[in-house]
Amino acid sequence: MTSLYVELDDGSWGSKEEKLGYALLDDDNSDLKATLEQCQLGNGVNAYMYFDFEAYGRDVALSDGYFASDELFIFSNSDIDPKLYTIQEIKAQLGDSRLEDA
Repeated sequence: MTSLYVELDDGSWGSKEEKLGYALLDDDNSDLKATLEQCQLGNGVNAYMYFDFEAYGRDVALSDGYFASDELFIFSNSDIDPKLYTIQEIKAQLGDSRLEDA
C-alpha cells in the first residue's frame, strides 16, 4: 500500500468496513474497480455492482491496518499507534491539511 491512511465517509450509511471498501475501490488509481466494471454480467450489469464492499474492507482492515476512528483508517506502514494519540494528534502527525477540519 502506498497510502498511509484512508478517509471514510462520515455519513450514516453502512459499516466502517463497507465505507473502507468503497473508499479503496473508488480511488482514482484502482485497477480492481476498473476490472470489475469491465466484467459484464449482461443487461448493463457489471461485477462492480455485485461486489461485496464490506467483506473487502474487513479483509483489508484485518491484514493491512486499523481504524483510528469511524472516519479514518490507517495502514500499518504509517507507524502511528492509535493507543498513544488522540485522533486530532494522529491527523496532525499525518501532516495532511485535508484532515485539519475533519
